[in-house]
Amino acid sequence: MLDAFAQSVAVLTTLLTVAGIGYFCAALVAAYVFLRSRRAALAAFSPGVSILKSLKGLDPGMIEAFRTDCRQVYAGKYELLFGVSALDDPAVAAVEQLMDEFPQRRIRLIECPDRLGTNGKVSTLAQLAPHARYDFLLINDSDISVSPVI
Repeated sequence: MLDAFAQSVAVLTTLLTVAGIGYFCAALVAAYVFLRSRRAALAAFSPGVSILKSLKGLDPGMIEAFRTDCRQVYAGKYELLFGVSALDDPAVAAVEQLMDEFPQRRIRLIECPDRLGTNGKVSTLAQLAPHARYDFLLINDSDISVSPVI
């Protein structure tokens, strides 16, 4: 009786070992197929992007950072939306200068006079979002510079 039990255990463990090796081989094949499919060229994806910038006052290097947004090379379309709480903000002159320097770029200055909550920047961004032409929104500060190639 002990021999029958030992033989049953040996057969069971052998079957489990073979099943484990089979699973391991299947996982290796699946990993190979997955990695090979990832190496295939991806379709170009360059959606339109609306870049939102909430402004208040002038920051050092702000206009040069804005210029980098205008000089970037992007396969899709993009626009720059600048929001200020009042049109007498000193940042308005910087945006108008940018519009004069880059007339080929879609740049808009939008007054956002409402105070929606306690955070002024978030309030301005919330008022800018409905003006966005594109579904993809990118939010960055006035001191952010970008490289020419994205």
